[in-house]
Amino acid sequence: MELCKICNTEMNWMNDFDFEDCGYEGEGIVSYQLCPKCEVLHEVLIDFKKEEKFVEICD
Repeated sequence: MELCKICNTEMNWMNDFDFEDCGYEGEGIVSYQLCPKCEVLHEVLIDFKKEEKFVEICD
């Protein structure tokens, strides 16, 4: 699991979608995770081809 970028608490998994479902190019997963402490939603992008992971805070 990922840690919250704001308070460093382990986040709760909410949902996963394919890149295509969210309008991203390539192959991968978009995972939405919520911090139980500060209630901030994070979007975790996992790109299968590049073997990279990117975490950003949702507005």
